[in-house]
Amino acid sequence: MPPQNLTIRERLGQTIDLHYESEQFPNVRAAFERLRLLHFSEVEIHDLCVNVLATEYFRHIIRGKAFDEATYARMLQRLPLLPWDDAEIPEDEEVTERNVRGAVLDNPHLLFETTEETLQRYQRLRAALTRMHNKFVRLAARELTASAYALGVLNPPKTCADITDDNLLEVVANHTIYANAHRRAALIDAYRDSNDVTDADEAELLDEMEEARFCLLRCDRFIPDSGTVVQDMLRGDAFILNDIGLAKAAIPGLILATEVIRPYGLEMSTGGALVVPSMEAWDAVCKLLKEKYGWSAGKACQIKDNTGELATRVKRLLIAQGSLGESTSQPKNRKNIKRR
Repeated sequence: MPPQNLTIRERLGQTIDLHYESEQFPNVRAAFERLRLLHFSEVEIHDLCVNVLATEYFRHIIRGKAFDEATYARMLQRLPLLPWDDAEIPEDEEVTERNVRGAVLDNPHLLFETTEETLQRYQRLRAALTRMHNKFVRLAARELTASAYALGVLNPPKTCADITDDNLLEVVANHTIYANAHRRAALIDAYRDSNDVTDADEAELLDEMEEARFCLLRCDRFIPDSGTVVQDMLRGDAFILNDIGLAKAAIPGLILATEVIRPYGLEMSTGGALVVPSMEAWDAVCKLLKEKYGWSAGKACQIKDNTGELATRVKRLLIAQGSLGESTSQPKNRKNIKRR
């Protein structure tokens, strides 16, 4: 479990307290002393400093800029004028009150951790999820072939025993677990009945598996040893997808079709991701989404179950377009995939 179940505001507040005591960030203590003379309360001063740190955190994590101690100090020196209200600060036009609050301060799913903490948490959860998926596959053995038929990778009378490609088997198994909400709920209940679920991570993963959502993710920026900042093309929001392998191998502009879960607020794929292999494939997906669900760029799909019919249709289309033969590091015609 997380070492502390704190909101991002509370974690940033703790960091301000540490900076106040640290000789490395003298401008934090100086800001407190100066604002006390202006009759601001301790709570007000603390909140102002949290806003400054959240702004620099936005620039660093979301916008991909290096943490800039000089900019951080300058923003502290300008308080009580907040960064987004200051004509001199910041230089990044994306740093607005709406963006900083939405992506950082009011984001319930953002973890404020060191890279090492996030890496350790991810590795632990990924290992647990892999073990659980193996058990789920055994529970869902009869449904695997039906999923393979639905995805168009097998035709009767062939069965999953005829599938020799491990990547394809992973895609089919992942789809079997997540694509149908009722089947997923039944499998999770069967898993709980057949296993003594006492591990906190396992219990958290089961809860999050129930809420898994199907996503089309465009990779925007990669964070070494952590993951990538992605744009959910179906819903229009951005978040950090924790996936070490993806961060090492993929390239900006790549679009993936996968289910996503959020254990302890850490966004992770469930596995079995499909790559949109070409501009032609992406155009075909857009056409399908528009015709079937009234989707357009930046508009949420008008479908209640975002892990059911929608996932099956999109995955089947991508498989037909050749996604199973593509590496996550080099889609065809990558330069032509527009940032929609």
